[in-house]
Amino acid sequence: MPRKVRIEYKGAIYHVMSRGNRGNPIFCSDQDRYAFVAALGQVCERTGWRIHAYILMPNHYHIQLETPEPNLVAGMKWLQGTYTQRFNLRNNTYGHLFQGRYKAIPVSPENQYFATLGNYIHLNPSRAKLPEVQNGNILHYPWSSLGYYLKRNRPQWLERTQVLLANGFPDSSLGRRAYVKYLNHIAEKQSQPQSEDARNDEYSVFRRGWFVGDDQFRKELEASLAQIAGKRNSYSGGAVHTHDEQEAAILMNMALKTMNITIEEVRSKQYIDPDKCLIAWLIRRYTCVSNQWICDSLKMGRADCFSRYPKMIETTQDKAIIAKRKRLIRHTKIRD
Repeated sequence: MPRKVRIEYKGAIYHVMSRGNRGNPIFCSDQDRYAFVAALGQVCERTGWRIHAYILMPNHYHIQLETPEPNLVAGMKWLQGTYTQRFNLRNNTYGHLFQGRYKAIPVSPENQYFATLGNYIHLNPSRAKLPEVQNGNILHYPWSSLGYYLKRNRPQWLERTQVLLANGFPDSSLGRRAYVKYLNHIAEKQSQPQSEDARNDEYSVFRRGWFVGDDQFRKELEASLAQIAGKRNSYSGGAVHTHDEQEAAILMNMALKTMNITIEEVRSKQYIDPDKCLIAWLIRRYTCVSNQWICDSLKMGRADCFSRYPKMIETTQDKAIIAKRKRLIRHTKIRD
């Protein structure tokens, strides 16, 4: 049976969710949770994603994700693959961590749907009756984006304004506190005994179906699906890979200009040359192109032996290389 296609387009909003294999935990400690949030920030650096809400539950996660570029598949492959490797290394395990494919349901950007998704994600601990929120304040659950909504300092990749505005609250100190109070009010209502009809509330749309939105949004998605069916090769990766490679080529040219070196000079250097490794590190860290593309572009040998070279730059204590690394980031104008 063929896999369902992923719909990718500029500015798409998704409800992304993935569970542990066989329902097992995907977080065994706070170290794991910190590692996942760190990986989420890193994939946003690579792809330009914007995260509007997230929640880490014991055996699954939810993310309200916006993709300014059509790169959901490439980014999710990196995020789940990277986190799985780090989880297995830290916990001395091996094999699959996640259960099958992640879910990525397109969601209409209209306020009513955008707000409801953010609220659904933030209210997960209350619906699951986790002990941290049994006292009636969902802020007491620490592994959610909601805590950052009240903080002045938050990750650059986390956007809170749109969820607040979609709910009718300004992005101000008073507005943010009012939003949390509003969520606690919803959580209190949900904790009361409910009829079957009451349980089929506005949040039930996020537990079933292939999209969330009105009829017009559905028609637009169906048109996209028809186009994908007619150009299957485009969906299978060609268009997305081309975009990623264009981004990587631009970044590589900016790095060459900053370092005042030609591509021919870089290609002629040894694999472990600091200049060659610096450019490889930059492309690998801030794009989603394959290792093979980087190896072919810079003449760095086999892709399965490639990872050691960017790692040299990441872990170096050489002050000259660290200074060059900082200069590269500054002059290539990496995404905020």
